[in-house]
Amino acid sequence: MKKIACLCLLSSSIVFAQENTSMTQSNSDMENSLIFSVFGVASETEKEVRNEVDRSEYDKGYGLFVEGNFNDHFGVETGAYIIKRQYEVSNRFGSITTSVDRLTVPVLAKFWLADFFSVGIGPYASFSIGDERTDVNLAGINIASSESKASEDQEIGLETSATFNLAVNDKTGVFAEGRYSRPFDNEANDQFVNHVSLLAGLKVDL
Repeated sequence: MKKIACLCLLSSSIVFAQENTSMTQSNSDMENSLIFSVFGVASETEKEVRNEVDRSEYDKGYGLFVEGNFNDHFGVETGAYIIKRQYEVSNRFGSITTSVDRLTVPVLAKFWLADFFSVGIGPYASFSIGDERTDVNLAGINIASSESKASEDQEIGLETSATFNLAVNDKTGVFAEGRYSRPFDNEANDQFVNHVSLLAGLKVDL
């Protein structure tokens, strides 16, 4: 039910953005539009960034956002992205790594200070999809692997963003974006931790 609720939230947010984009302009300075963003994403935990942990491989994924602009300076963005999260417990003898795909659905208020820069803030929901894979390594050698049903725990939190957009026409262009995600209940679940993510991709302003 929680997953269905998240998908309903996504669908209603997109419809909400489209309806507001199609409204008749009462002010000549207002310019509604839809902005589509496709991107790749790399992510790691805040603790890893703070401690400058050297990882051999970042959590990676991809996604799609849709932003409904009410004017040149404010919009609402929603969509989804999938990241393969990896959780590792290790010591000098070996490690146990658990990998699972997580789908994240954010809804952010976006504030455009210029066509090339914006900041955003809003809630997000994230949950596991597919199976959970566990690998056991001893002295760098994989000695066992298994797959099981992923946990149905849902992560709810707050996400902020800062976007640099190399615009060529309105807000159409190539962009890079930093995101910070903080779960509300990260003390209740070891896998719910603060994440720092870097997105890069293409924006199309319609």
